Amino acid sequence: MRVYLQLYFNSVKKAEEDVYFDNDMIESRRNIEAGVNIDDLPKNALKKVVKHPRIKRPGDDIQVTFNEDAPKEAKRRHGFFALVSNHEKNPFDCLCEYRKRETIESFFQSMKSRADGIRSWRGIRIR
Repeated sequence: MRVYLQLYFNSVKKAEEDVYFDNDMIESRRNIEAGVNIDDLPKNALKKVVKHPRIKRPGDDIQVTFNEDAPKEAKRRHGFFALVSNHEKNPFDCLCEYRKRETIESFFQSMKSRADGIRSWRGIRIR
């Protein structure tokens, strides 16, 4: 059996991920400067805090500065995603099929939330 790996780049997704990353770093810096213990930060923030900022404690203040190279390296991967298929060889067709599937799944999710756990009429047997 053959497996096809399709790699894609989405510039809008890159911009969104860059903004999210920057906001997360700023929020982490504020929390650390406010005196929050590093271990009490959320897991995703903790991973970034360990890699990227430099923390200085001159006197009673806490100063947080960012290492410039590490965030650039992390942002370099933003916007990319991969699809793996054993059916579609053409990258365009593979992406179209994926987007159709995503639309169908969103409809199912919407129907589930409206049903609120109630079984559909087809699943009920009347004797």
